[in-house]
Amino acid sequence: MIGLERGVVKLAPYTAEWKRLFEQEKALLQAAIGPHVLEIQHVGSTSIPGMVAKPIIDIGIAVTSFEGARVCIRPIEQLGYDYRGENGIPRRHFFVKGEARTHHLHINEIDSREWENHVLFRDYLIQHGGLAEEYAALKAELAQRYPTDREAYLEGKAPFIERVLEMARSAMCEIRQATVEHCRGLAKVQVDSYRTAYAGLFPRPYLEHFAYEEQEQDWLELLTAGTDDILLVALSTQEQVLGYVLARAKPDIYPGYDAEILALHVRQRFQQRGIGRALLSQAVKGLEARGCESVMLWTLKGNPVRAWFERLQGKVIGEKSRQVDDWDIVEIAYGWEKISTMLPRDTSTRTDALDFKR
Repeated sequence: MIGLERGVVKLAPYTAEWKRLFEQEKALLQAAIGPHVLEIQHVGSTSIPGMVAKPIIDIGIAVTSFEGARVCIRPIEQLGYDYRGENGIPRRHFFVKGEARTHHLHINEIDSREWENHVLFRDYLIQHGGLAEEYAALKAELAQRYPTDREAYLEGKAPFIERVLEMARSAMCEIRQATVEHCRGLAKVQVDSYRTAYAGLFPRPYLEHFAYEEQEQDWLELLTAGTDDILLVALSTQEQVLGYVLARAKPDIYPGYDAEILALHVRQRFQQRGIGRALLSQAVKGLEARGCESVMLWTLKGNPVRAWFERLQGKVIGEKSRQVDDWDIVEIAYGWEKISTMLPRDTSTRTDALDFKR
């Protein structure tokens, strides 16, 4: 059974029925809004096996943009949901279902911190049973103390949630300067990213001609050439390359700009976890250490990542086109006149191995 009266804090023991109910709802949502969304996931406490929870199914939906997601509002309402606007969280669409609440539905931009938090918190507790038990005990204590005060219940959980998120981000990866030992991992991330992120943006034969062995050799040549480029990798605890960023400092690399982000890729299944943000943040730090005052980058006109660059206050500063196998490939340049405005510093990912003083 699911459903809880408004204003009541009451926990129920975990049941596998919650997963079935989520899958049932996901199918309805997929049919209604599937073409407009990127992911539909089970989030919140009912998504964590063994966890006591308020019997309300939380559903997280990831989209490219907040504005574009407005097209989903009416179809979701037709499934019995009430739309509550942002409901206190900027750039979120929030819905509730049932007079006695049975479902909460959150639509967030896929590169938002809110989406990242939903996924990170859930996954980290699933992987760390001791923390899950600690969270369950805290929830039970707070529910007993505040049975009719939902706000106090949520405030009581907040410090624990923040602590877990900090642990999850810290444990997720370590940013290091790339070495020749990382060439194979760099090649795999690059080729796999090209074939997924650029599908439909480049001709298929062009993407298929990229081979791991050739790209591995290219990375080896770059790393042994003695250039002053910044090449950073994100490594898992098993030393697996999860992503990379390549940046270059050069006066007038583009009119009015003295640095460029040449490449930024993260393995698909590790995206939306803050790794790209951490890589970019550390690359910017390295460019600043070299005296750079501005930064720019090129991206494909049809690449959805443009929305992220625009939310980072990037300004369109140029456009160029070229032909690839009879395809017109158009690229857009984004620029940040003050490099310090590109990203807030990320202090949650380990960067002990970095040294930009050269």
